[in-house]
Amino acid sequence: MNNHIKKMLRITDDNLNLISTEEANINGMNTLIIKGTYSPMPSACKNCHSSIVDREGNSIIVKNGKKEVTIRLLPYQNLPTILKLKKQRFYCRKCCHHWTAQCSIVEKNCHISKFTT
Repeated sequence: MNNHIKKMLRITDDNLNLISTEEANINGMNTLIIKGTYSPMPSACKNCHSSIVDREGNSIIVKNGKKEVTIRLLPYQNLPTILKLKKQRFYCRKCCHHWTAQCSIVEKNCHISKFTT
């Protein structure tokens, strides 16, 4: 069922996993809510460009919680549709830099899907 929902929403990213769907009343309107997680494995630090592990095999880049974002999608069967996505946060032990995984369905610092515009 996960793949069918992703196909319906035109999502091709393999790191995005859809968990559940529900209908809720938001601001007086029935809204379709899709919940999911996004947890890709980074190849290097975005700040210092160090690799995931050092020469001794110790992890340099580690997972550091998740950040939930709400992304507006195209309406489905005349219902407003939103994606509540928990994006993985990372931490680099070498340069102490934090960042959040960037999903391909939305621009950085935006909450409206690329497919909506």
